[in-house]
Amino acid sequence: MESGDCYHTNPKTGKPGKLPSNLSGGLLGCMHAVGATGIMQTFEIATHLWNRWGEVHGDPKLWAEFGRTKPDDWTDLQVKGAKRAMAISHAGVGSHVTATVLMDPDHLLKKDA
Repeated sequence: MESGDCYHTNPKTGKPGKLPSNLSGGLLGCMHAVGATGIMQTFEIATHLWNRWGEVHGDPKLWAEFGRTKPDDWTDLQVKGAKRAMAISHAGVGSHVTATVLMDPDHLLKKDA
């Protein structure tokens, strides 16, 4: 997006992006676990709704379990106040596409009266 709103922090304004995407690095950043990609994507967006992204991605014990060291410049990319999130996943050659939308139960969409 030219506006910069797809970033955690909009590089043009310095303010939070309005629609941040792929904060974990997308499929390549998560090693594209074939067959489990859709589950990973759904869990990733859920951590933002639960306000637990930093806990899941920042725990040094979890880094150590995978033989890694948490970088000194690690940044918590939690989307503050996330109310809704969407993950789009495809299988095979793109013949099966799934869009998953999760919403914080305190911020469900209201039906028109």
